[in-house]
Amino acid sequence: MIELLVGMVEDPEEAWWVVYDAMNALRLAPKEKVAQHLDRLAYWLNHEEWWLRNAAMTALMPLAVDNRYYAKVLPMIGRVVANNKRACGARPVDGIVEKLQNADPEVQALALQVLSEAYEVFPCKIHSRIGHKGTQAAL
Repeated sequence: MIELLVGMVEDPEEAWWVVYDAMNALRLAPKEKVAQHLDRLAYWLNHEEWWLRNAAMTALMPLAVDNRYYAKVLPMIGRVVANNKRACGARPVDGIVEKLQNADPEVQALALQVLSEAYEVFPCKIHSRIGHKGTQAAL
């Protein structure tokens, strides 16, 4: 089943909704299998569509706290979080933070650094596209 899922993620002709569900399912796959497709997941992590970035973050969640992969994965996730413009666009970070509770101190330290830097550059004001023109919500 894992091979079918990664085949969907790797296929450039696959429908985005199929890729989305495949990446969400990969969060349950063995880390070693997911890590073999890190480059393609990084592609989806940088996609223009926020929901595909979300799914890629979900697939990468187990790798983000693993000693073998965290140094590569956490900075990528930090860049996505820093450039996020939707509240739900960073939802997978909750799962990463939860998994960090049991991670090694080195992993926790890098996560603290990366997520702190992302928070520092996050916009102070978000402009709403709905409601009255010019509506702002201060964070």
